Amino acid sequence: MERGDYSYLHCQNTRNDYRLVPNIQLLSVIKKKMKHLFLISIILSSCSLKTRKEKKQMKLWTLSDYGQIENVVSNSCTLKDIEQTMAKLEWNKFHQVILEKPNGDLIEVGGSLVEDGLSVMYIEEGKEYVISTPPTTVNEMSNFLKWYLNEDLTYKTQYKFE
Repeated sequence: MERGDYSYLHCQNTRNDYRLVPNIQLLSVIKKKMKHLFLISIILSSCSLKTRKEKKQMKLWTLSDYGQIENVVSNSCTLKDIEQTMAKLEWNKFHQVILEKPNGDLIEVGGSLVEDGLSVMYIEEGKEYVISTPPTTVNEMSNFLKWYLNEDLTYKTQYKFE
């Protein structure tokens, strides 16, 4: 411990004179524990980053004009990508917006506000599920995409799919 380093001190009473003095025993224990905590924090942060990367590696793409026009918006979708994509599409015409995981599972929202109506469906482990009561607004469809991106199961718990 260098002179002037007061980071690990304790109070010592010598004849009613309180002084801050180094606690060498405490210092060595803390240093050992700090090494372990530092290693644990590195491991946890790398796991956290890996999980976040895996979660965000979803492809966002659109189909327009009844599947005639395909557009990949992002191979690493963000909430902003979803918001911008949903806002820019003219929902009086037929569009589909798909958010796909690397394993092929996906959620698809789409339709039109005028003729066809709106719908939501998802594919999980090769099985398709279609919403029983379709959404009525573009904002509702956006919420499904956001939940899916965030791996929030609200779309499964609050809505019925067949």
